[in-house]
Amino acid sequence: MTDPEPTLRGQELGEQLRRLRVAASLTLAEAGERIDASSSKLSRIECGKRCARVEDVAALLALYDVTGDRRARLLALAREVDRRGWWQPFHPDHDERLRTLLKLEAEASGIVDFQATHVPDLLQTTEYARALLTESEMLTEREIRQLVTTRKRRRARLRGEPSPTLLAITTEPALRYTVGGVPVQRRQLDHLLRMSTRRGVTLLVVPNSSRSNVGWTGSFSMFARSRPPTVVFVDHLTSHLFLEDDSDVETYERAVDRLVDAALDTGESAAFIARIAKELE
Repeated sequence: MTDPEPTLRGQELGEQLRRLRVAASLTLAEAGERIDASSSKLSRIECGKRCARVEDVAALLALYDVTGDRRARLLALAREVDRRGWWQPFHPDHDERLRTLLKLEAEASGIVDFQATHVPDLLQTTEYARALLTESEMLTEREIRQLVTTRKRRRARLRGEPSPTLLAITTEPALRYTVGGVPVQRRQLDHLLRMSTRRGVTLLVVPNSSRSNVGWTGSFSMFARSRPPTVVFVDHLTSHLFLEDDSDVETYERAVDRLVDAALDTGESAAFIARIAKELE
């Protein structure tokens, strides 16, 4: 019998179980022997290639001495491991709530990032990111520091080897909105121009003169990986939404096509950004 198509939930569950096993200093064979399962079965579970039974997960959590809220969350994940698409409410722990997003970016061979109201996250300067988060007036200083640090880590992915390709799409209003004051915005635009020349980075701007209404899509990111599924990420105020169903992904792929059609080409986009930057002088 072949294993079902992997899901994001299954991969997340498997990764957490792997971390717990390593923390318990157990090999796959040792953990399997304790719960009467083969090491190959546990390996497929940890790789997200096999839907783990709730009973197996409960046995593993007992073996790894996991209790309380964490046990409840992982068992809930196991009960829904075959479901595609994942609404993920914010976890109070900063690293925990962003782990899935960071893992997707780390594994991505190609990233699409469309932001209608601000500069795409992976192309933000540190001072722009801090000003943007501060001006929202929705976050504590501690949360702002954590998010700024996380965005710096995410940007470093573009300097790695191998680095993913990035198609970053933004809009004229996002470029004209002055975040953090004129000097901050000007340096951000200059940074965009530098990044637009980097290998693997494609930066496009949808101007106000475009006849295509791009606002209906809302902002989103898409991650293509060497292993399925391709995942669409939508960031909400109090939660994250990960879409992996084929029909959802295809809809967003069509949205990307429309955005590219509505945007200026790479050379025109760079010239457009330079013109806006000059207007800030």
